[in-house]
Amino acid sequence: MARQALGLSRWTRSLSEARHRRRRVTTVVLTVVVQSLLLAIVGSM
Repeated sequence: MARQALGLSRWTRSLSEARHRRRRVTTVVLTVVVQSLLLAIVGSM
């Protein structure tokens, strides 16, 4: 039972780490998109 709980906690930890990594990637992509949009707006002015 203890081994099963340990495996479950390890699985949830890896799952949360993957989610955090994906969130970081999404943040970077959003930042790049916003910067390029700002550059396009400034360039058109």
